[in-house]
Amino acid sequence: MPDPWQEHGRGLLLIRTLSASCGHRPTESGKAVWFRLPGPRRPV
Repeated sequence: MPDPWQEHGRGLLLIRTLSASCGHRPTESGKAVWFRLPGPRRPV
């Protein structure tokens, strides 16, 4: 858990919490992070 007094460090925690899946891959300039948000729930 990030320090609550820090101004940074929550991005990946938020992505992992809110997304259906996520990951990362290397790029020439560093890395790229991807994520999928869950779609709306359909009534049964």
